[in-house]
Amino acid sequence: HRQQESERLMTLERMRDEISQLRAEGHGKDEELQRMHRLYGETMARQAEQLAGQLEQQRMDCYARLEEAAPAKKKTSKKKKKAKSAPKPGTRPPTGKRPAR
Repeated sequence: HRQQESERLMTLERMRDEISQLRAEGHGKDEELQRMHRLYGETMARQAEQLAGQLEQQRMDCYARLEEAAPAKKKTSKKKKKAKSAPKPGTRPPTGKRPAR
């Protein structure tokens, strides 16, 4: 599989070089050049889609493996603290020490 991949990349690089070459020679409006350019673009787009698909698949596999390794824990609901009532005017803030009984 890797062999195919590298061959395809080589072909793409050759195409890109050829396009650059033709451009340099001033075949900017050349039909052949435009055809190659379109083909190159389509090939790159296809490859990008393929890669995206593979990556998405790998991501899903990773999540599946993680889930198997450590099943999601149920979230424990914490009790909400009661809102403190506003201090009455003229009272000093507590010092944090318990009053002596």
